[in-house]
Amino acid sequence: MPQARRGYTLVEVMVALVLMAIISIATGFAMSMALRNDASARARTDAAEEARSVLSVLVKDLRNAYASSGNAASCFIASGGDEGEVLRLTTTNVRLRQVAPESDLLQEPPPQSDVGTVTYTLNHSEQTLYRTVSAEPIDEFGASPGPLNLLSRRVTGLTLRLVASDGSERSDWSYEATTGAAGAQDATLAQGDTELPTLAEVTVELAGDRGALNTASAMVNIITPSPQERGQAPAAASPPAAGGGQGTRRPRTARPHLPAHALAPGWRP
Repeated sequence: MPQARRGYTLVEVMVALVLMAIISIATGFAMSMALRNDASARARTDAAEEARSVLSVLVKDLRNAYASSGNAASCFIASGGDEGEVLRLTTTNVRLRQVAPESDLLQEPPPQSDVGTVTYTLNHSEQTLYRTVSAEPIDEFGASPGPLNLLSRRVTGLTLRLVASDGSERSDWSYEATTGAAGAQDATLAQGDTELPTLAEVTVELAGDRGALNTASAMVNIITPSPQERGQAPAAASPPAAGGGQGTRRPRTARPHLPAHALAPGWRP
């Protein structure tokens, strides 16, 4: 007679199930760890890139900081703290705004200039950094921080080390131009500092994954630290004189009101 097949015993089945469970758990744990490590690496990379991006914007504004006696709003104010308005300055990094086409028939465009006031506001508890821009000398739209001005949602610190022309260093600065009755800048009316820093070291600290911090810093050489007289262009924009030498500065002419199609992005007369 044919021999009867022998089946698996209950013990063998239980051992097989236990081995399969152990293998499944180990595989799932390894995949979970790999995904967690990948997400952590991505978070660190994103935070580092965001820190460099925020630092890049700060560097451009600081490098092109500019004060002019022809603009009563010229300023460079650093609070030295890490809450509220930490920095306010006038800079040539701000471009002219394009006027809406429909405004041509309704009213003339508002006056514009080649500088603007930039304000950095830090909310330490919410880790938010805002950058608001106001066109000078008149900005009828205002410059209060809002969602469109949000620069980062995880800034935990913004530190400035400012170097004066005499080599002294500090974290706060207070240059603010004031005008007399005739509208011209008077040195006796200047409040606080009488010029801009020559160097600025800026450090940005962002919150990363699992409490880690990402820090980016840069030393900025301010192009035009001395307040310029009326008619003086920024140092970087001064054309060289024919035949070499120190170069000459051309007086700025009055800017006419132009229609929208003439104010292309980045337009400069």
